[in-house]
Amino acid sequence: MFVLSGVITFADKIIEPDFARRVEEWIKMTKVGRLFEEEKLQAMADVRQSMEKTIAEKDMALAVAEKEKAIAIAEKQHEALKLASVRLLLKGSSPEEVSKTTGLPLKEIEEFLK
Repeated sequence: MFVLSGVITFADKIIEPDFARRVEEWIKMTKVGRLFEEEKLQAMADVRQSMEKTIAEKDMALAVAEKEKAIAIAEKQHEALKLASVRLLLKGSSPEEVSKTTGLPLKEIEEFLK
């Protein structure tokens, strides 16, 4: 142990202190201790990977929800334009005027008249 301490002390001038401390810990550990440490590190890596997967799934679900929300809003806006078109037609506006006012295609407005 004395010789290893000397080597670590000398290596401290050559390698980074954090790495020297890790080497010292490894030397002190038995094979069983190293196995436990490796299992702990692997478990932490597994947890990290699982968390990253969960975050990715959450982000994907959020993106899908945002897209569905945008589609629903667009559909509601289109329905509101249809309703406005029907009201304008009932008040006597021409299909061309209604198309210019609402922005709906003339074909769609003419279908209301059928």
